[in-house]
Amino acid sequence: MTESPWSVAVVGPGGVGGLVGALLTRAGHPVVYVARPDTVAALTASGLDVSSVQYGDFHVPAAAVPRLASPVDVCVVAVKATTLGAALDCVPAQVLGDSLLLPLLNGVDHMTVLRRSFPAA
Repeated sequence: MTESPWSVAVVGPGGVGGLVGALLTRAGHPVVYVARPDTVAALTASGLDVSSVQYGDFHVPAAAVPRLASPVDVCVVAVKATTLGAALDCVPAQVLGDSLLLPLLNGVDHMTVLRRSFPAA
C-alpha cells in the first residue's frame, strides 16, 4: 500500500460488515468492530475467518469494542435497518466527527436517521 492506511470502524460485523472489515484489514487498514458484548468477546478471542471464491480463504485478527471511543477516518454501518437506532447509540457523534460515513443497509429511509445523528459526517 502506498498511501496512508485509513482507520476504520465497522458497526455491525455480520456477513457484510465482517467481510468488508476483513478485506480492509487484509489490505493494511486498522479496523475496529463495534458490536454487542457477546460479539465483541468472540471477535477478540477468535478474529474473523473468510471463505470466499472471490477473495480466497483467510483469517484476520479482530479488535472489537461495544462503543466507539476514538475517532476514525471511515465508519462503515452494516447493521440491519431494524437495529440501526441501537447501533447508533454505540457511535457518539462527537467521536465520529467529520469521518466518512459509509452506510451499507437496504433501503433509503436510514439516510434521514444517519444525517440527523451525524450532521458533520
